[in-house]
Amino acid sequence: MDRARRYKEPLSLVLLNLNDFKKYNKTWGVTQGDRALLATAEVLEDCLRTTDIISRSGGGQFAIILPHTDLIHAKLVCQRISAALEATPIDSPDGGTPPLSASFGTALYETGKSASQLIEEASRVLYFAKMQREEQSSIK
Repeated sequence: MDRARRYKEPLSLVLLNLNDFKKYNKTWGVTQGDRALLATAEVLEDCLRTTDIISRSGGGQFAIILPHTDLIHAKLVCQRISAALEATPIDSPDGGTPPLSASFGTALYETGKSASQLIEEASRVLYFAKMQREEQSSIK
């Protein structure tokens, strides 16, 4: 954030939450859940630049810092990650686990915004994305 502020460069934060990860663990087991997390990490490494920062923040949630990235491009990154996750098979002994999907929350750093404000904003967007997904699931 200091660098983005100093050089007036865009910086985006993405929060990624694997959809229904608790249910995934409960249904398929913790070992399979660990495989899903490893597959997610590999997708993130493949989809992101070496300058991007990835952190697992707990459960099925990851935080991604995208330097030199505005919100429009952050959303394109989210779309690329989403497509890659859905196309990634998760190795399992019986081959029966479903593909992964994720919800995303994005926020753009602006001068004067604190790290906690950036996280809070991305968390709020993630919450609404998850709520919208649940509403769409219940309509089908």
